[in-house]
Amino acid sequence: MGEMELIGKDKLVLRGLQFHGEMELIGKDKLVLRGLQFHGFHGVKQEEKTLGQKFVVDVDAWMDLSTAGETDCMSDTVSYTDIYRIVKDVVEGPSQNLLESVAHRIACATLLKFPQISAVRVEVGKPHVAVQGIVDYLGVEILSFRTGAFIKALSSPETAMSTANGDAARPSSSQDGSTATMKKRNRPQYYHPFTQQQLPACKPILTPQMVIPVLVFVGIIFIPIGLACIAASNKVVEVVDQYETKCVPQYLLRDKVAYIQDPSIDKTCTRILKIPKDMKKPIYVYYQLDKFYQNHRRYMKSRSDMQLRNPKKVDDTRLCKPEATVHGNPIVPCGLIAWSLFNDTYSFARGDKMLMVNKQGISWRSEREHIFGKHVYPRNFQNGSLIGGGSLDPTKPLSKQEDLIVWMRTAALPTFRKLYGKIEVDLQANELITVTMQNNYNTYSFGGKKTLVLSTAGVLGGKNSFLGRAYVIVGMACLLLALLLTLLYLVFPLREQDISLRTPPSRLAR
Repeated sequence: MGEMELIGKDKLVLRGLQFHGEMELIGKDKLVLRGLQFHGFHGVKQEEKTLGQKFVVDVDAWMDLSTAGETDCMSDTVSYTDIYRIVKDVVEGPSQNLLESVAHRIACATLLKFPQISAVRVEVGKPHVAVQGIVDYLGVEILSFRTGAFIKALSSPETAMSTANGDAARPSSSQDGSTATMKKRNRPQYYHPFTQQQLPACKPILTPQMVIPVLVFVGIIFIPIGLACIAASNKVVEVVDQYETKCVPQYLLRDKVAYIQDPSIDKTCTRILKIPKDMKKPIYVYYQLDKFYQNHRRYMKSRSDMQLRNPKKVDDTRLCKPEATVHGNPIVPCGLIAWSLFNDTYSFARGDKMLMVNKQGISWRSEREHIFGKHVYPRNFQNGSLIGGGSLDPTKPLSKQEDLIVWMRTAALPTFRKLYGKIEVDLQANELITVTMQNNYNTYSFGGKKTLVLSTAGVLGGKNSFLGRAYVIVGMACLLLALLLTLLYLVFPLREQDISLRTPPSRLAR
């Protein structure tokens, strides 16, 4: 009854269609193509002809399908793909002003190519239109019958040209070439598939047969890698001693800032370290600071790379405030980073024998050769009223002041370690190492911590199990997810219509 109510309603049709013809189509066999989307250049406005837009096409083609249903033979029906190609060539072909013309050309080409089709309905819509309102799309719908008037219309030159241009289903290579040439001529000169989003794309549909093996493979690979990383990290031997409070006299524990700022108080501190395992040389000596924000923007910008590199630019201190000049003379190196140079010192002894700390080669060679100049020497450094940290040897160029070079490589996190030096001898398990340190650096004003670290190095560097744990966690998560998907696949197997989604539309077409 719903289709009967539409008979006689207003719509756009071709001339010569009879009312009784529409009634004859109700309940008849037909081929259905829905939601065909193409990019075309049809429209009255110049922008539509230049930039193009998306068009949505629906096609109904009425014909007798009973014979094909009985014989299951391709020759007794019409291929969906052939009709699809006709629509594609017309929509992506020469530009038309009206959608009526586009729909008319599709209908004419379809009826001309397939004599067994008695009628065709074509609906062409534009989803993106310049109207003030919310719409799905605007378009036209035509219904064409195979009548005498239609046959006469096909004989006209204009219709013949349109049908010839739309008939791309023939296997003739010369016709395909002429169609492609005509389409190319009607496109704007700066047309490109990339700008029109017409590049071929790979859109794989993930299925359980594909996802589960991949997850299992990732889990099997990641877990051994993670365990190997953890094992390499565990082989690294570390001795860690936090000393900022233990080196303060008992009577000054309540006023640590006064202790560190009083130059008359001896800052010498002695610590005893016990080696837990054998430590093979080289043994790296680090100092670790906590709650020290070297990544603060103003702190990081307070330096002059030109001054550090070029002796002719020693007066370039415009970025170094507040540590730029002293009594009008430039500070070299200037800025807060150099001013706050770490100045705690360490000396090591094993029994009565001193252990030498090698401080050569602790910085990067690229820094020594390209960032810090070989002819730039410290000037007026730490000569102001407020002393920030350590001092520098004015007789040595900056490229040889490796403590400064290491310190000025700012850290990204508030807790960081920096290399102090290397001990070039082996240490045995249970040995006692006497450390004599000068507790000079002020971390008490901001509640920071200071730690001395002795460490060996493994194949992955220092002791850090985070990477290994991350690998193990990701691997276990993949295995668990694979197990969950396997259970779901066994309990809820894919239906036949779901499996068909993996097949491209061109293969599903008859």
